[in-house]
Amino acid sequence: MARNTINKRKDSRIWLHIEVTPEGLARNIHLNRQSEQFYDKLHVGLLSWDHDKNIVENINRIFDLANISVNQETDVELVKEQIEVPSCSICFCVNLPESNGLPQPLCQNPKCEVYYHKYCLYQWLVACEGGRPPAFGVAYGSCPTCLQLITCSEQ
Repeated sequence: MARNTINKRKDSRIWLHIEVTPEGLARNIHLNRQSEQFYDKLHVGLLSWDHDKNIVENINRIFDLANISVNQETDVELVKEQIEVPSCSICFCVNLPESNGLPQPLCQNPKCEVYYHKYCLYQWLVACEGGRPPAFGVAYGSCPTCLQLITCSEQ
């Protein structure tokens, strides 16, 4: 519902897309909206990327995020809410078309604290067992992160 409210007024937000390799390196960085100002900053910044710094430090430096003022029309609470939602550790997304729920901490190991969509975890466990549908709709196997025994139902 909040998204519809934002779309009714002129939405001038610009999204930065960054793909991250399993090694934690940035790959395929681009803007999802046209903005000459930010495009130029990104282009110049990528040419001077500091490989001794992590992705967040480089992005903060490129766009000088410490000195950006927030537009009064920006819904700061909505932005904070979107940032704080953990992503699924299998698909790396928050929302999935196949799944209605948000990622949850499904592993019983209290030290794991990793979030998964039920859909993704179920598919992962089924794939690890050779792709055969499990009996009674409950897949079991090892947590993809901590390797502790984990179960997940299809529903």
